[in-house]
Amino acid sequence: VDAINDADIWTRGSIAIALGNNSGKRAIDALIKLLEDVDSDVRYESSEALKKLNWYPQTEKEEIKYFIANREWESLIKIGVPAVDPLIKLYNNDQDKYICSSVIRVLGEIGDKRAIETLIRALEDKRYFWIRAYAIEALGNIGDPKVVDTLKYYLEDDNLSIRKRAEEVIKKIEEESKTLDAHFQTFI
Repeated sequence: VDAINDADIWTRGSIAIALGNNSGKRAIDALIKLLEDVDSDVRYESSEALKKLNWYPQTEKEEIKYFIANREWESLIKIGVPAVDPLIKLYNNDQDKYICSSVIRVLGEIGDKRAIETLIRALEDKRYFWIRAYAIEALGNIGDPKVVDTLKYYLEDDNLSIRKRAEEVIKKIEEESKTLDAHFQTFI
């Protein structure tokens, strides 16, 4: 059980698999801890081992960790706002470009303004096209007019798809902002 802190991801992953054959409380506690490992494969192996032990999350916090580890992105969207901070932390700490693109997409679906700073940073993430594309779409889903100036920079991006997405999102935010202003004026 102490090997869950080993620096080697292969060791931690192997430990997670082995702990799946041991139903003791120490094994389950260790696997729950591994749900937050820095490596996505170790997190996933831990979630699989917990499933094998018929373990189910007892709290919303455990549920979020479990869904992240198991890559259950739609379940995190259903949880909504409580998942935002753990997802931001995951994006900031995970190296897997596919995990990060999924996190950005989920943050956009949830639509919480606390994600804006992370989404703006993701616009510069060159690891994978979809991280940037989902970040633009996510900013559009949130719809905060304050991001329009940032998005205008991407109208000159090297990637045609990024330029088009930025243009569409800017139009969407500006139109929604005008509509809100018009509705607000009717109440004055």
